[in-house]
Amino acid sequence: MKASKFKISNESTNKLRFIQAKTGLTPNILLRIGFCLSLRDGSLILPEKFPQDGMELNRFTITGEYDCAFLSLLKEWQKINKLPKDDRTSSDFFRAHLNRGALLLSGRIRSLIDLVYLE
Repeated sequence: MKASKFKISNESTNKLRFIQAKTGLTPNILLRIGFCLSLRDGSLILPEKFPQDGMELNRFTITGEYDCAFLSLLKEWQKINKLPKDDRTSSDFFRAHLNRGALLLSGRIRSLIDLVYLE
């Protein structure tokens, strides 16, 4: 995947700010957790469901030294869902998982201790 920057939706941006205020965790850490929750959800998502009207993020700020691991997880999810693995499709679904992950977290995290109970 060649994309190095992503814009998430304004709704996801607002949810991340709320969670950050409650937990003290930065958006990149929250997005890592949310991305994994979204992948684990297993259901197919539509990238076009999430407008690109919010925060712009650098991929390597989100994934850090685990960039290859995150991309491998995404590729495996694409394989399971029988989706193409070209750069454009991967970028679209990476962004979609960031958005859905932020929304999933917002319904589950009210304080730092809630992270312990994530399933």
